[in-house]
Amino acid sequence: MYKRQVQQAEAKTGIIYVTEALAAVLKHEIDRYKDAIVPTVIQIPGISGNTGAGIEGVKKSVEQAVGSDILFGGN
Repeated sequence: MYKRQVQQAEAKTGIIYVTEALAAVLKHEIDRYKDAIVPTVIQIPGISGNTGAGIEGVKKSVEQAVGSDILFGGN
C-alpha cells in the first residue's frame, strides 16, 4: 500500500507537508525528492512542537535557489 501512495504522490502532488517527526523517520524517502522540482516536501511542526528542522529545510532551499541567505541574514 505504501508504494502505491508514493506513486500517486509522484504523479499528482506538487507539495507534500509532513511533520518534522515523521520526516525524521522517513528521511531516506524524503531525500529521494531533494533535487526534484515536484513534489516539494515541506516539514511542519507537529503536536510535540518545533524541532527547527522545517525552518532549516526551507532556509537551505532558499539559499540553493537564490545563492544567499535572504531569510535570516546568515544567522
